[in-house]
Amino acid sequence: AKVAACALCSVEGSTVLLTYISIEVGIMYIYKVSSGNFLYWWSIKSLRLRVTSSLLIRLVMKLIMDFTGMMFTRHPLEMGGGFYSLNLALTPIVCLYFGSRYLEYTLDSSVREELNGVYTPLQVYGSIGSILVLQMFTFILFVCLIKPSYKSTFTNFQSGSDFCIECFRFAKKDVAKLKIFCKHKSMWSDHESELRRWLNDNLQGWVQNEPEWFDDHKRAIIPDELVDDQKLLLNIRGREVKTIQQRRRSSVGLVQEEMFDK
Repeated sequence: AKVAACALCSVEGSTVLLTYISIEVGIMYIYKVSSGNFLYWWSIKSLRLRVTSSLLIRLVMKLIMDFTGMMFTRHPLEMGGGFYSLNLALTPIVCLYFGSRYLEYTLDSSVREELNGVYTPLQVYGSIGSILVLQMFTFILFVCLIKPSYKSTFTNFQSGSDFCIECFRFAKKDVAKLKIFCKHKSMWSDHESELRRWLNDNLQGWVQNEPEWFDDHKRAIIPDELVDDQKLLLNIRGREVKTIQQRRRSSVGLVQEEMFDK
C-alpha cells in the first residue's frame, strides 16, 4: 500500500514524493525523541557516533517497515508495536488522499498528454481498494494465527529501556540476565541500584565456580562502576589482560613458526 501511495504522488514530481517521505520520517523522529527511544541500544561510547548511527538505523528501519511491513520492526527496540500499528492504519488514508490528488492533477489536458494516458477513477480506487483489502486480510489472518500472548505486541508502546529491564526480571538464568549489559547504559541506568544488588550478590560465586558460560566476553561487559568489591574487579580484569597476552604470545609464536618454515 505504501508503494501505491508513493507511485501516485510521484506523478506530480519527485519533489512531492520526497516531501511526503520526509514528513513521515520526520514524524517518526519526533515520536522517537519525545518517547525517549531515539538513541539506539548499541553500546557505543561516542555520543556523536551514537547519534549518527541512530539517525541512520531509525531511517532504515522506518523504510523497511513502510515498504515491506516486516513484523520484526514492531520490536520495542526498533519502531515499537504501537507505532507499527498506527503507521499501518494510516496507510489507507494516505493512499486514498494521493489517489484523489492524482485524479485532480490529471484533469488537466496538458498533463494527460504529457503522461500519455491516465487511469480512470474506477481503476485508481479499484486498485487501491484491492491492495488494502489484501493487506488487511493477511494482517488479520496473521494476528489470528499467532500465539495470544503476542497479540498485545501490536498495541504496546513500551520503551526500549522498559523492555530490557523486563527481560532481565523475567529471565530465569544468570547468563540471560547478564545480557542486559550488552545494551547501552541508557537502557538500564534507571534501574542501576537493582542491577548493582543482583550483580554483587552473584559475582563472587561466578568467579569462584567459573561456570562454562562465564567467559571472557561476559566478564568484559560487566560495568566497573557496578562492582563494589574492587579486589574482585581486579581479579576479573586481570584475567582479561592475561588472556589477551596469551593470545598475543600464541600469535607471535605462529608467526615465528611460519618464518622458520620458510
